Amino acid sequence: MMFSKVISTFGVLTLAFAAISVAQQTPINPIPRYTVIRPTTPVDIAAQQALAARGAAIQTWTGSFTYQGVKHPYTMVGTDPSKGSATTTLKMVIIPLAVKFSTQTFDPTKPIQPACGTGTAIKLTEESPIFSNKVTYKLGPTNVGTTQYEDAVQRAEFWATVNAKAPNYHVLLSYTVAAKQTLNAVSSGQVMRGSCGNFGVLDINVFDNAVHAIIAKLKLPPDVFPYISTYDIFQSEGGGCCVLGYHSVFNGIPYGTGSYGDVPFNCSGCGTHGFTDVVTISHEIGETINDPYGSNGVPVWKSAYAPQYGCNTALEVGDPLAGDPVPLKVPGLSHQFYVQDLALLPWFALTPNGKSTAVNHWYSVFNTFLKNVQSNEHSQCGL
Repeated sequence: MMFSKVISTFGVLTLAFAAISVAQQTPINPIPRYTVIRPTTPVDIAAQQALAARGAAIQTWTGSFTYQGVKHPYTMVGTDPSKGSATTTLKMVIIPLAVKFSTQTFDPTKPIQPACGTGTAIKLTEESPIFSNKVTYKLGPTNVGTTQYEDAVQRAEFWATVNAKAPNYHVLLSYTVAAKQTLNAVSSGQVMRGSCGNFGVLDINVFDNAVHAIIAKLKLPPDVFPYISTYDIFQSEGGGCCVLGYHSVFNGIPYGTGSYGDVPFNCSGCGTHGFTDVVTISHEIGETINDPYGSNGVPVWKSAYAPQYGCNTALEVGDPLAGDPVPLKVPGLSHQFYVQDLALLPWFALTPNGKSTAVNHWYSVFNTFLKNVQSNEHSQCGL
């Protein structure tokens, strides 16, 4: 399998917004989580799929499952694996976004903290298992392939079908890198101090307005997936911190955002606090592939591993395991990468134990915490 990379040359855009707080360093006890911003008007999925057939939108397919007599449709990036082998390539545009505060600038094109490796956040993201096709995913007794991480997720999610009738089923990522953009947050955000490092925080609505402006400025084609890549930048929502990443839709185009992270939350080292390296990026890309338009509803679920989400009805594959880092090595590279384990469709569908159609009858990619359907604590939510 081949993966392409082209470096784009878009102009730099600097944005500024009205003040919401004075920039400062403030000791806090953040509660890390992720979110999805649903479009005000639901996306017409049938219309988007018609556009995709003409190359004018992202390729998606629609399936469904039934629980207690209720049908739950879902739309995902790619093609229906039950129709056989096919390869979908999701074209990403990685948009580096430097965020400038009065006391510090957080720039994904500059070197990361030495304790977490060498290189820049952008370069490490490019070299990571998200884009590398050199990592072999042997999940328990089953080898789902040597491929990119998100492709391994989709193959594992529908393994019963992939193994039986679609061995060459793939959802791959290609990417271009846009020129760095700059957000001037001197009067619109603040620098906060974690237990051993600083991170920048902006109100999620202010930040999302900036994201929309950047996407509009770049005039991206409608069949790409923009990803705003930051470094140790998080969002506040309702006065609380911190949203580490989110995905949404702008003018019918799914997009995602989230930081490459190192150790601002925990001094004990990279990989210990659960949100380091490309964990957030793997989370948000995985959720975009599994719920590109923020429209996929499932029976109410609750996860003891991520209680901050309470009772939830969204097919957000990262949230039930938010902050569950899995170490991965890319052959030929010394850097220790981390991705997040992701929940699989049978967990949300409450498929009985032993009957999950995912790899090894599991409920998450690496089988770390969601080891049976009882880990979906739906009964606590009145279901």
